[in-house]
Amino acid sequence: MSEEILHHVEKEETNEQACNTTGTDNQDHSVEESNHKVTASEEDLNNAREQLLREREEALLKREQEFEMRMMEIYAKEELSKVRIPENLSKFIVGDTKERTLNNIADLKLEFDAAVQEAVEKRLTGRTPKYSAGFGRTETNINEQVQKIVNGGRFE
Repeated sequence: MSEEILHHVEKEETNEQACNTTGTDNQDHSVEESNHKVTASEEDLNNAREQLLREREEALLKREQEFEMRMMEIYAKEELSKVRIPENLSKFIVGDTKERTLNNIADLKLEFDAAVQEAVEKRLTGRTPKYSAGFGRTETNINEQVQKIVNGGRFE
C-alpha cells in the first residue's frame, strides 16, 4: 500500500510539474505575445509620428514657397514701376530669384518698347500731318506772332 501511495504522490507531483511547466509556457507565450503587441503598437506610433512630421514639413515648405512668391511679386511690382511698365504685369515676369525676375523685367521692357515703337511707326506711316507745330499757322505767321509777343502784343 505504501508503494501505491508513493506512486500516486509521484504521479501527482509529475502532473503538477507538468501543469506548472505548461502554465509557465503559457505565461511565457502570453508575455511574448504582449511584448510583440507592445512592439507593434510602438512601431505604429512611431510610423504615425513620422507621417505627421513629414506632413508638417511639407506644409511648412509649401508656406515658405508661397511667402517667397509673394515677396517676389512685390519686388517685381517695385522694379516694374521703376521702368514705367504697368505693375499688373508682375505675375507674368516673377522668377524664382531676384536676378531671374530682373532679367524677365529687362526682356519684357525690350519687347514692350519694341512693340510700342512698332505701333507708333505703323500709325505714322503714310500720312503727312495736316498742320505744322503751330496748329495751322505757317512759319512766317509764327514768326510774326513771336514778334508781336516780344513787342508786347498778344498772341492771336
